[in-house]
Amino acid sequence: MLRKALVRAMDVYEFLAGRIRLNPSSGSLDVDCNGAGAGFVVAKSEYTLEELGDLVYPNPSCAKLVTSELQSLPKDDQPFFLFSLPDCWKPLTQRMMTTRRWKNM
Repeated sequence: MLRKALVRAMDVYEFLAGRIRLNPSSGSLDVDCNGAGAGFVVAKSEYTLEELGDLVYPNPSCAKLVTSELQSLPKDDQPFFLFSLPDCWKPLTQRMMTTRRWKNM
């Protein structure tokens, strides 16, 4: 479901499917809206979000759930937008959706 939403967002916001390129004439970084696609990574963890604790404060364990590049692509062809989804979110989200507070939103 989230992957489909990302695809729909890229249809509307074309830059999300682009690449960051160095503009040789200005020396600035530009977004090349080439439709090459965004990154979608699902991180696996043996821990739930509850076990990781409050995500407001830095936790070195959380860094393992986030990626800054796709290893399968060359460094000069990394997506402008990379969506990283830890799979440990599901049990917590399911519990939140069954509480009265979340049902009434």
